[in-house]
Amino acid sequence: MKKIFTLFSVFFTLCSATSHAENVEISVYDVTNGSDMKGFTSEVTVDDNGIYTIKDLMGTGVPVQFKIASTENTYGYYDITFEGNLYTQNVGYPYLLDDAGNFVTTTVYGQDGSENYLFYTYFYEDSYYTSAEKRDEDGKNMYDCYMYMSGFDAENAAAPYYELSFSIAAPSMAGIGSAIADSDDANTPVEYFNLQGIRVENPENGMYIRRQGSKTSKVMVK
Repeated sequence: MKKIFTLFSVFFTLCSATSHAENVEISVYDVTNGSDMKGFTSEVTVDDNGIYTIKDLMGTGVPVQFKIASTENTYGYYDITFEGNLYTQNVGYPYLLDDAGNFVTTTVYGQDGSENYLFYTYFYEDSYYTSAEKRDEDGKNMYDCYMYMSGFDAENAAAPYYELSFSIAAPSMAGIGSAIADSDDANTPVEYFNLQGIRVENPENGMYIRRQGSKTSKVMVK
């Protein structure tokens, strides 16, 4: 049986559920041909469930949602998985859809202004190529993210792979605001959340937030 050692109890002030947002510079690299493309800037948000949203992919007006795993994979990176409006039925890759459910065409611009079209834009989910690295920057946790995307050209042939790379801040303790209960009922079920405020059904070894009613505490699970 797991032993739970309470390190200390702390009462949290109710926090707003407003997502953290920042404008992020996103670099684009043509992996197939080995050349830098024009990057773009987009607002990136993260909500209390740990879901990040790139608000506008390359001027398409279409958002891209993703999550970053809380533990490292076998390569020492953190897996990125895509969420939201996607087509995934028996295709192997998550294809991006707009709000109307249509496949998305993305235009990737070269440094010389040339236009490269990605019809049926999709992302390449792979533990090595599409993943994140965590680092410390002045006491703040940051993720360096890398995403591979591709599609088809006008002749319906496979288009080049493009790597999107950017850095974003990891969710802070503010993200645990959603983990605070409104009730003082001590008989409510016990729930656990990781330090990013994401609910964990079966906590393993590590530090967690324990919530029961309106009372919360930070605990170590062994």
